[in-house]
Amino acid sequence: MNQYSSFYDVTGPSPSDANVKQMYDHLKKGLVGSILNVHGVKEVREVQKLAVETSRLGIPLIY
Repeated sequence: MNQYSSFYDVTGPSPSDANVKQMYDHLKKGLVGSILNVHGVKEVREVQKLAVETSRLGIPLIY
């Protein structure tokens, strides 16, 4: 399980920086199991929605 720290604005466009884009893709592929430093209900919901609705198994993240 990978654990990431908040690293992008989930309400905006997909990041273009190669390193950040890779992390974003990992989240969408279900390779991230936990994420830290996501602040606010809106951001938590957006990240969780991304993880559940775009990953193959739809497993929710641990915060």
